[in-house]
Amino acid sequence: MGAKYLVRVGSAGAYQSHIALGDLIIAEAAVRDDGGSANYAPISYPALANRQLVNGLIDFMRQHQHGYHCGVVRSHDSFYVDNELDICRKWHHLGVLGADMETAALLTVGRLRHVAVASILNNVVRYGEDVAAGVSDYASAEKAMMHAELLAARAALTALINL
Repeated sequence: MGAKYLVRVGSAGAYQSHIALGDLIIAEAAVRDDGGSANYAPISYPALANRQLVNGLIDFMRQHQHGYHCGVVRSHDSFYVDNELDICRKWHHLGVLGADMETAALLTVGRLRHVAVASILNNVVRYGEDVAAGVSDYASAEKAMMHAELLAARAALTALINL
């Protein structure tokens, strides 16, 4: 469609206990544990964010009094598998920050199509909390979550404008 730059503004669940509800996660790379990205490149092909966009997101966040974290996220296809707790523990121990369902595919396809892509995610589930409880916390922390979502959108727009 002609896009040259994209920033995903979305949500994630934390894999690290120091990531609070409403903290933002800037993905430097993503574990490709999804089916979608495998349709475009072998699973061994890395899902890397565009460094300039990541730096722009970091620069914006440094200017604001709000929690943020940079590193690797994991993209996957489903939240409700029987061994979900074991999966979360595995990625927690490997230092992965959080999980979503889209970042890996966007980073992979973007790189293949010569589109600069980054991802900034609002943490909506604490590590060790089940998804149902996380959704309940999300509803009770609505104002803080809305602030984080708006901040993530502003960070994305600023990073894009400053390219």
